Amino acid sequence: MPGIDSPPPRQTYLGSVVAGEPNAALAARDMLKAGGSAADAAAALAMTLTVTLPSRAGLWAGGVCVVNDTKKGEQWSYSFIHPAGREGEAPPPMLLKGVVLLHAAHGRLRWSTVPAAAERLALLGHRVSRAFARDIKAAPDKAATVLARALAGRPAMEGDFLVQPELGRMLQQIRLDGLDALYSGAVAIALIRGAAAAGYRLDETALERGHPSVQAPLSEAGYAWRAWFAADEASAGSSQAAFWRQLAEDDRVDDSDPPVLPLVPDNEAVEAPESGGGTGFAVVDAEGLAVACGLTMNAPFGTGHAVTGAGIAVAAPRPAGAPDPALSPFLVTLGSGDETRFAAAAYGPGAARIGPVVALRTLLDADTLEAAITRPRAVRGAGGQIAVEAAVPETARAGWRQSGLTLAEVERAGLVAAIRCQDTGSNDAGQLCRAHADPRGAGLALQVFGE
Repeated sequence: MPGIDSPPPRQTYLGSVVAGEPNAALAARDMLKAGGSAADAAAALAMTLTVTLPSRAGLWAGGVCVVNDTKKGEQWSYSFIHPAGREGEAPPPMLLKGVVLLHAAHGRLRWSTVPAAAERLALLGHRVSRAFARDIKAAPDKAATVLARALAGRPAMEGDFLVQPELGRMLQQIRLDGLDALYSGAVAIALIRGAAAAGYRLDETALERGHPSVQAPLSEAGYAWRAWFAADEASAGSSQAAFWRQLAEDDRVDDSDPPVLPLVPDNEAVEAPESGGGTGFAVVDAEGLAVACGLTMNAPFGTGHAVTGAGIAVAAPRPAGAPDPALSPFLVTLGSGDETRFAAAAYGPGAARIGPVVALRTLLDADTLEAAITRPRAVRGAGGQIAVEAAVPETARAGWRQSGLTLAEVERAGLVAAIRCQDTGSNDAGQLCRAHADPRGAGLALQVFGE
């Protein structure tokens, strides 16, 4: 037995997790502790969000993930975004297809472990997190409809105990049967009827036409690093890549003390405002696998209608036109990917610009990760309007007014969930990474250690 003066036993670093909803982050932590990879943890996190944050990431959601494997020096963009449909047609559920594909390619644990935490939280109940409570408060009518059976007619608030037995039984079938549980038999019929109840068409052909894809991610060099973005044109990846290139070419990120993030020139095109129907997360493990994902219901609680008997909210159709800024995950590596230096998901207004600026200010040591994420933000919108957070100083506001821009104060402009990994140098223990959740949200960041 160690003596009283013996040093404490050294803990083994297993990975880092950051997500916009705490219960889901804890599920990812448990997967890393069980010996899972970052992909196992990310898959479990996504499945848990279907229970603890169905307003943004239900089983009917779509999404995109960017993956870097430092051991192989390879990167992938996994797209399971809702396909664009005809007018009046509901999108097919895509999240499970994406999660199954990601897990099959990079997971170490059995599939049955992936939805286990989600199933348990749905059947046995969980406390409503602050993040979920905010969404319920922002869309009370939709929340009341989607959670009608679970809430029994009462409003849900932070800390309330929520049990979702129908969703739990659905997740149990998914644990046992995988994709077949959702896309065949009585459940498939229930999904089609649920879409009809929400006022949208969905037949068996449309239900099955959404197929996830694997592509090479978009890539941009800058300074000593290379950034990797989602390749799907419906994501914000191309906008992020273009902005990263501008930041690097113009050397627009330095160690000065800018009053506002992001740095957006007057002629910069901006994406459409985000509807509040998306979220994002990132996971890095000690073996060199990094996963960053963005998920979306296309609107808060999707259509606001749930599938009877399954407890699944029907996602809204994917908006036409501008890419969804909720789908803004990205990774930054040293060179061609032999070390991950940054993994993040940005979502909300201005996400495609906020994320790259936060990453570069952190990597260039102009800010700590915490300081870069915390800095006040202003997001340029259409029609010469700028959405500003309360902390934006008057000096910046005055300059915009003099330029003829209109200011609109907002509670928060975008959210960033990020992990910064340090140079390994000669450290034989492997890479250590630090996660940080945006204080504007109510998420959770974890550094995970084993005994």
